Amino acid sequence: MAEIRDSFDVLMEEIIKEKKQEKEIIIILKKVKQPYKNILFKTYIQAKSLVEVANEMNYAYKYTINMHKESLNEFDKICKL
Repeated sequence: MAEIRDSFDVLMEEIIKEKKQEKEIIIILKKVKQPYKNILFKTYIQAKSLVEVANEMNYAYKYTINMHKESLNEFDKICKL
């Protein structure tokens, strides 16, 4: 029974840690310009594939891939500030 409780505690700590990281990411994401913000939000917060993102934003898939790379670069620039 103690092992189950310990496993539960570890799992809860991980969940809390991930939620905290998600909040930090969203705060940074709010500083990213459009359309980069939408691409990153849909990909990493809503867990959509780049195919889904391309369809939703009416972009060609290859264009979305390039925009995704640029979006990550923009995100990195803000993180480094």
